[in-house]
Amino acid sequence: MASSSRKSDLKRLLQREIARKRKEANTFNSTSLLVIPTVVVITVALFLLTVFLLMTWVVLPLSNLISPSDPLLNSRRISIRPGRAAAARLLFTQRGMNFTENYLTNPLTYATGFNVFIGILLLIVLADPRPSRFRKPSDSLYKLVAAIAYAANLGLCYGTSIATGQTALFWLAHSVLGVLTIALLVNAYVPSPAYYSDLKHIHYEPWWQQSQLPSQFHALLSLLLAKIGPPFEFVLDSCGEIISNRWLWKGLKPAEQSTALGVLTALDIQDERRARSLLFSQSPEISGHVIYALKKLDLVESIQRKLHLTSRGEQFMQAARRS
Repeated sequence: MASSSRKSDLKRLLQREIARKRKEANTFNSTSLLVIPTVVVITVALFLLTVFLLMTWVVLPLSNLISPSDPLLNSRRISIRPGRAAAARLLFTQRGMNFTENYLTNPLTYATGFNVFIGILLLIVLADPRPSRFRKPSDSLYKLVAAIAYAANLGLCYGTSIATGQTALFWLAHSVLGVLTIALLVNAYVPSPAYYSDLKHIHYEPWWQQSQLPSQFHALLSLLLAKIGPPFEFVLDSCGEIISNRWLWKGLKPAEQSTALGVLTALDIQDERRARSLLFSQSPEISGHVIYALKKLDLVESIQRKLHLTSRGEQFMQAARRS
């Protein structure tokens, strides 16, 4: 009878912890939905500014030096020698002024920036070298549909004239395809629960930050992402966190809940071997989800691949004993 009562108390306390985490997740989701678009816009703006400066300070000046045919360059009022600042060439040549106007007013300029951003996300997800046991069965489908949506977006931008003819419709279609592509990529990026069944992976680590990579291509890509990766990692991780938190509203399944309470009880008496035995007697999906849930609730941590109660986990078990 006492055992049954204690189990009921543990279930009640676990539900309370899930409700607490659900409130935190609501706050995180609301904040992320504001911050993610801001990060994307800032990253795209920096990319477009870099391209603009490259064109105006390098490409246009070099082309003017090779072929100084602009009449403004040959006028008496304006004389630009090869050593003068490239910004002056942009301001005082017809070619430069035309480029600036087209660059700043053409919708495809900004659409191209977003396409590059999404293209890098696509490359990151498609190049993911994680073993198949850490992938979800639906990942291949997500990647395929994401690639199709991205190709459709490219066709919309560069295969039609809708960007200049029907700007509002263009931005609507471009935005829908872009958001759809990102959503599909994030679903493919989030690992299978089995990923967390290996206690080495109790915290998710982006593949390009791992010390061992399977090929030279992945090594070179990781070097590139080490320089430009933070905004892309932020978008993938933040969106992935939103998707991964869906279990908070669904709750733990009976087998997961029973395993989670058994693990907490075993760790409370410092029987880590029993806790691992309870976990690994289940399928990798169930054990991985239990580990992930207990980690997200801040009840359990892994130190050198050994499970321990956190300070909150100890308080949780003390509250259960007092009940």
